Amino acid sequence: SQRSKYRGWWCSDPWMNTECQKARSVRRKAERDNKRLKTEESRNAWLQASKHAEAIINSTRDRFYQEKLEASKHDRKKTYSIVEHLIDRSTVKSLRPNNKSDEDIADEMSCFFKEKVEKIYSAIEASHQTDLVDQDKNCLFVGKPFENFSLITEQDLIDTITELNKKECENDPIPLKLLVKCLEEVKNILLFIVNDSLATGTFPKSLKEALVKPAKKEKSTDCDSALIPLL
Repeated sequence: SQRSKYRGWWCSDPWMNTECQKARSVRRKAERDNKRLKTEESRNAWLQASKHAEAIINSTRDRFYQEKLEASKHDRKKTYSIVEHLIDRSTVKSLRPNNKSDEDIADEMSCFFKEKVEKIYSAIEASHQTDLVDQDKNCLFVGKPFENFSLITEQDLIDTITELNKKECENDPIPLKLLVKCLEEVKNILLFIVNDSLATGTFPKSLKEALVKPAKKEKSTDCDSALIPLL
């Protein structure tokens, strides 16, 4: 069958089928070609293949679980089992090293990522100072200064939102899928907000916040270095 044809150590998802695997193969080939060629065309081809593969995989996965939930709607136990699998509580629990308290883990992660950020800033500052050493202090600026932003059109706004990656975050006021469906009704106010921000050069402080979640990059979770931040 299509589903069993590609089952293997790298394909354990029950919803994975031939179409998904083909899209992933095309994406991997495009990525390798881009690393080899390093041209604008190869990069665009890779990005296009990535978007296509993600769309195929997401739609296939959604359809698979929608059908499973629909088939088990009269069986509470089975429905609960499916939801538990989607939430994957066991994975969340496994991310807690040494069964430490939430407060201890939060403090350790905060210190760990703070040190990483400080190292990055230090490296950037040192590199910037090195670049300025040989520059003439009396050197005049050549070119057009960047003083303001160009306002966007309604079509620019629509194209940007519809081409966004359909991923969501707990900080989002509404799901992106819902925004896309209601875009016709809210596009005017969104256009005003964006252009007002560009015209005044201001950006809401509340939108500068991000959620940082630890994800395993190695088998062990005993040390903070085995975790990477996901925004």
